[in-house]
Amino acid sequence: MGSRHLREDSLKDWALQRLILTHISYALTSFLLRMPHDATTAYRLYKLDQIPRQIFDLVQSKSYPFFFESLCILQANGMTIKDVPITLPARTLGNSKMLPRDVACGAWRLFCLCVLQVLAPERLRLAAPAVSAQIR
Repeated sequence: MGSRHLREDSLKDWALQRLILTHISYALTSFLLRMPHDATTAYRLYKLDQIPRQIFDLVQSKSYPFFFESLCILQANGMTIKDVPITLPARTLGNSKMLPRDVACGAWRLFCLCVLQVLAPERLRLAAPAVSAQIR
């Protein structure tokens, strides 16, 4: 997956608001979900022949939180995640489509996933036979 946090200059010339939101989301997902990855990036490559289809059925989010929730579930199921440094230029056209309600929804889902990891981690995992059958 692409990571905006592996190079010091990967977010060069970004607007301050976008830069702050990106750093806050990275810090929160890293700390609360114990994921050392850029969990909110959409720049990903999946080896679908190595991921059980049922893993994606565990993801409840259909909007912005899908990015960090899917990564959390992949990690909980022992999938290998590799970060690749990417550099993103500043936005030149258009505006973010993220609304304040998207931020609130994302924060709530982040909190729920954090609680699940502690109190019910089995809800983030497939049954063992499904995972091992796909990895072979």
